[in-house]
Amino acid sequence: MVPERFQRQVRLFHDIVPFDSLGIVYENSKAGRSYAAVAAVEQVGRELGFNVVSCHARSTNISAVQAVTNAVNCYRELAQKHVDAVYVTTHRGVTPVSIKTIAKLLEDANIPSFSMNGSSEVKQGILLSLAQAGLSYVGLFQAETMARIFHGATPRELTQIWVAPPKIALNLATAQEIGFDPPVDILLAADEVYQSN
Repeated sequence: MVPERFQRQVRLFHDIVPFDSLGIVYENSKAGRSYAAVAAVEQVGRELGFNVVSCHARSTNISAVQAVTNAVNCYRELAQKHVDAVYVTTHRGVTPVSIKTIAKLLEDANIPSFSMNGSSEVKQGILLSLAQAGLSYVGLFQAETMARIFHGATPRELTQIWVAPPKIALNLATAQEIGFDPPVDILLAADEVYQSN
């Protein structure tokens, strides 16, 4: 398991782009709040002193088309509220097709964005995310765990916590469009850099 995965993402985003207000979109249900990691976002907001600005977009018991419309409308609303940044969360209405519209809405409003779901959304125009670390890291963790068991360790005594190495995905085209000048250390640390949307 990867503890505090979403807290790490939001802290990293705040380190790179200091913001006072962070917009998030989710369905206001137990499942919707879970998918969007609302508790994690609010926890980091309290720790770092930024406001969480929510927009509720219904996604269950409706058509896929309506879920997309609801999500896009919420991102449009957040852009109009002039939040400082947006954390693009998991939602049924955020699809490989709709993410381009969402990214464009945020770009047009000059709002930095971070994808919860990874670099595939950065490639489509979202500013930042954690890059895919690849399976070799988790494979090595699992192999080391098995080797310890083969050498006599009791499985329940071994940790099952794995922390992915920090890797950053950055869309330079989006950065340029919104007027964000990435710090040099972020450019050097970026493992995946996209130069177009």
